[in-house]
Amino acid sequence: MRCGTEEELTAHPGLRLRLTLGLRKEAGRWVIAHEHHSFPDLSTPGAEAEIRAVHDHWFDRTAAKDLEGVMRRIAGHREP
Repeated sequence: MRCGTEEELTAHPGLRLRLTLGLRKEAGRWVIAHEHHSFPDLSTPGAEAEIRAVHDHWFDRTAAKDLEGVMRRIAGHREP
């Protein structure tokens, strides 16, 4: 998601807001049990690219239904 003033979005067109929702089913309906939003930490050079690489890896492994691949990253192993 994009979030910011017109000036902020012009200055940082790639800036994205991350939105995470935790859902739970109650009485046959999905309800939001938790919501979190955040912006990337731009104070450390290269941190955003490293985080995006982790997300890309998780997306790829999830799409491939490779839980072992997802868990390797969570467990701290660096190999793909």
